[in-house]
Amino acid sequence: PNGWWSYLKHEIVDIKDNRSLIGGLAAYKVPSYWMVMLRMYLGVMWLIEGVSKISSGWLADKTGRHVYWGAATAVDGTTAASEAWEAAPAAASAAADNVAGATTLASAAAPQFAPPLIQEPTALYLWISETFVAAAPYFFQVMIVLGEVALGLAFLGGLFTFVASGASIVLSIMLIMGAMASREIIWYMMVALVMMGGAGRAFGLDYWVMPWVKKTWNKTILAKKSYLYLGEPQFTKKQHKARKLRNKRK
Repeated sequence: PNGWWSYLKHEIVDIKDNRSLIGGLAAYKVPSYWMVMLRMYLGVMWLIEGVSKISSGWLADKTGRHVYWGAATAVDGTTAASEAWEAAPAAASAAADNVAGATTLASAAAPQFAPPLIQEPTALYLWISETFVAAAPYFFQVMIVLGEVALGLAFLGGLFTFVASGASIVLSIMLIMGAMASREIIWYMMVALVMMGGAGRAFGLDYWVMPWVKKTWNKTILAKKSYLYLGEPQFTKKQHKARKLRNKRK
């Protein structure tokens, strides 16, 4: 992978004078500081999503019904429907008494929620729900909330932006499959793709963290054996000594 990526950059992205296979269509580079505000805005949006779930009781409700579409949810729904049916006459009477008040308040600002992108969870999500989520629905519910908060903080601070962008796309797909996301989730995914281009290095912690991670990873034996090192391999003092001994034996 390291070899073909280097070849791709050398022959298409980094080549000068429009001499690549596609001319200069992929040669222009947008300065990363233009993406700072977009990155921070994406972080704020993910943070709002997580905090809103906390305020709406996702962490307090230990049934996991927000993410689990299994039999337990169906039973709860049946019970709730039965209770609602029994309480319908009293509710209807109360509603009739409050028509005038409701009309007066109609002009007041009220939160509007966009409909989900799909109305029902997909078959794949139902299989995942029954196979994995059913074992610990509250755990997965908490992980979604904490994941959204973590993504928000990561984008705001510009820390591990590439990893956060990948996680953002995966989480967005899962929310779509589970019928828990509106059309705006596609915006999250498209912006996350842009963030993969090194947005965290501009006014972000990745400016210091990523060079250290790259240098540390390139020194590992796994990186050298798998050829997955980034750029050129690095060697520790111990590895240098081992290489010298091997060269002497040869």
